[in-house]
Amino acid sequence: VSKVPRISLVMSPIVRANWPKGALIRKVLVGLIRLLYRTIAKMRIAATLTLSLILLLAFAAGAAVIASHVASLAAAGGMAAVDAHLARLSPWLLLLRIAIYSGIVGGWPCWTAAAAKLHRWNPAQTAFMKALRWRVAAWLLAYEAVFAQDGLARLLHFISD
Repeated sequence: VSKVPRISLVMSPIVRANWPKGALIRKVLVGLIRLLYRTIAKMRIAATLTLSLILLLAFAAGAAVIASHVASLAAAGGMAAVDAHLARLSPWLLLLRIAIYSGIVGGWPCWTAAAAKLHRWNPAQTAFMKALRWRVAAWLLAYEAVFAQDGLARLLHFISD
C-alpha cells in the first residue's frame, strides 16, 4: 500500500481486503490499476496534442482561404480592390476580434478551471492562472492597439513629423 499512495484511495476496498500481503490477486489488481492510470495519462497527452493539431490545421485552413481570397481579388482588380475590400471588412473584423478577446478574457475562469481539472493543478497553480486574467487582457489590448489598429505606424509617423 505504501508504494502506491495515489492508487490506494481509489482501490482502498481492494487493498484493504483481508488478503495476505503477497497475494497474487492483489498484485494483479494493483498492476491493472497502475496500467489504467498510465493509460489515462497518455490519453490526456494525446488529447492535448490532438486538440493542438486540430487548432493548427484549422488556422492553416483559414489562412489558406484568406490567402486565396486575397489572391483572387488581386488578380481581378489589383491591390486597389484588395484595399477597398479590406476597408469594407474592417468593422466586421474589429467585431470579430472583440468577440474573440471577450471570449478569452470573459471565459478565463472557465478555461482555467477546465485546464486545472484536466491537468490536475493544485490550488496554488489554479489561483496563479486565474490571477493572470487581467495581465492577458492588457497584452491583448496592447496587441490590438499596436498591430491591428496601426498604432506602430501612427507612432512612427508621429515621431518622424
